[in-house]
Amino acid sequence: KTEIERRQSVLRTKMEDLDAGVFLSFTNSYYISGVPILPWGRPTITIIPKSNDPVIIAGKADAQNISSNSPIKNVITYGDIEGPNVNEAISHLANELKRLGLRKIGVDGYYTPMAYVELLREKYPDCRIDDITGPIEGMRLINSAEEIDIIRIATEIADYGMQTYLSQANLGMTEIEMAGRVTLAMAKFAASKYPDMGITFNCYSQQGIHSLEPHAAASGHPLTPGQLMCVVVEASVAHYMAAVERTVGLGDIRPDQQHYFEAVVSSLQKTIEKCTPGTPMSEVDKVAQTVFRDAGYENFLCGTGLSRGLLNSFEGRIDKSNLRVYNNNPLRPNMVLSIEPYAIAPGVGAQRHCEMVLITETGNEVLSQAPNGFLRID
Repeated sequence: KTEIERRQSVLRTKMEDLDAGVFLSFTNSYYISGVPILPWGRPTITIIPKSNDPVIIAGKADAQNISSNSPIKNVITYGDIEGPNVNEAISHLANELKRLGLRKIGVDGYYTPMAYVELLREKYPDCRIDDITGPIEGMRLINSAEEIDIIRIATEIADYGMQTYLSQANLGMTEIEMAGRVTLAMAKFAASKYPDMGITFNCYSQQGIHSLEPHAAASGHPLTPGQLMCVVVEASVAHYMAAVERTVGLGDIRPDQQHYFEAVVSSLQKTIEKCTPGTPMSEVDKVAQTVFRDAGYENFLCGTGLSRGLLNSFEGRIDKSNLRVYNNNPLRPNMVLSIEPYAIAPGVGAQRHCEMVLITETGNEVLSQAPNGFLRID
């Protein structure tokens, strides 16, 4: 309750001449209300007036969820049988804005479907609608103490999953079998240590050149000797995501694979050393690219990492905190990032190590504790 009210108070200082902030996306509505409602086609809308009490508009099925998780007491619900869900939600939004006399609002436009905005304009033509994605993302960039605690737990669970993978995997076992073992191990660990927290897990891997297909699910193919493999373990606690990723040699590997493996390890180490408060994010990315270029690898799939926190695979990523050569925004204390530099190695793939890193007042703290360096499975 204290954390959610703190966020709402900070938001109000950023509204300038607006009467209210209105959040229509899962990520930002959850961030500002405290209630994690996965919409399933039913919009959840959180209204934060500058001078009135907050309001939540949601499907009737989530009334108990709101009561259990949010300090907001003004709740408007709609049912599936009353009309199309989007139309009902936006109709209630328009009516509530009119009732409260809120004529100048800001929405999280980067995450909000244009159709929602146009429908609101149709139902409330006198309302001025601005985009306040920038202010809400600026708030989410810097994690509170409570958020950092949650991210630490997520990282601890992902670490446990990675340690399980490295200790139990053998050549000939299938990728999907190992993914199942790791997920079950994380579930048992989380149930014993954090039984009251909502936690989800994911594990997948790609061998050899299949690592050029990032984020693909684990396959039924066996772990095959003579390959580099990338293993990804993810855990989300209360929708705060942590990822721990490792490059692993499967049995004996070729000299060109070993050369690339050395670049993977070195780039991670040197990149983390650069992660200090005040350092432009572009400089962090340049360090990783320099290591790979010096090793002879010039082709980069993507940047070196991103900020973590309230995030999932479909929403929540903040562009201004991506580690990219063009992004000169500085690292700041209490940001948590995944540091995951990698480049394409012809005939080898694009594997990587990934660590969760907290920016501190004087440097950084690596949250991930799973084994690192030159890892091997026989």
